[in-house]
Amino acid sequence: MAEHLQTFPNPCLLELDDELYAGPPWQRLELPPQGLLLPESLRALRSSETEAVLPERDTARPDQALAYFDALIQKRPRWEAWVADFPRSTWMPLGLVSEWGWGSGRRGLVQDPDSTPGLRPLFESVCGPLGGEALGWQAWPAFQAVQIFALPQPWHHALAQNPTLGPVYSSSVLWTAFWQHRIAASDSKTRHIALLIGQRDASIWVMEPHKLCHHGRYLISHSHDILFHLLRQKEEHGASVLHFAGSITEDPELRAALEGAFEQVFAVGIEGAQDGAINRLECLQEGLRLWQAACE
Repeated sequence: MAEHLQTFPNPCLLELDDELYAGPPWQRLELPPQGLLLPESLRALRSSETEAVLPERDTARPDQALAYFDALIQKRPRWEAWVADFPRSTWMPLGLVSEWGWGSGRRGLVQDPDSTPGLRPLFESVCGPLGGEALGWQAWPAFQAVQIFALPQPWHHALAQNPTLGPVYSSSVLWTAFWQHRIAASDSKTRHIALLIGQRDASIWVMEPHKLCHHGRYLISHSHDILFHLLRQKEEHGASVLHFAGSITEDPELRAALEGAFEQVFAVGIEGAQDGAINRLECLQEGLRLWQAACE
């Protein structure tokens, strides 16, 4: 159930691999310029892009990053929660939370990963070495699963210095809650696939109403990459129903291929459409509502 993504330290923020919201009132935040390498863990880079990044990858700017967060706090001090996308993340059994002594809550921060036996090797086996990041965690008890994610050090410092900043939620956990709720409400008894597409990568969930079978994240350079990954997961897990948010593709041949490959294809609104269409932010809000109702 692990997420798979090639990542490098000190990236910038973009689209699905770089979402940052705060609220209520819920708004997508204006992000810093790309020259400010803000979070160590919030962007994936293709191998062809690393040459330009390598000279900067070890040049952290914690003071600038902390100043950015401080400015956000001062600008909107009454925002009650933050939702961010953390690509360096993986799912683990929820029972480990009790075994590791993290308390009875459903989310938190791991101040010292090395103090939890086995945590760092498990995380780094999927996500690569920690680069000074803290680790956060958020559970989804409906699947008896907990997501562990790398939290950018500047954000961790900001949380430690200003308690009014939090709480912080992982967007992929909220999407997991959202998709599970939709799938549980459907009449289909088969396994389902849910898809969320960004500019640089796509997240794919395979689930039953009460079981998370797979959650992976895949870099994409062409729309047909999406088809490849979807069909591979469909074949591996025997899933025959597809859900997606927004517009799945502008390629009519690809759209036809997907509709032919799955018994049912459900769209959760089309971005920009009229007459009550649900956009991605509203889906994320609904995911947070479901998570809070179950966990807080």
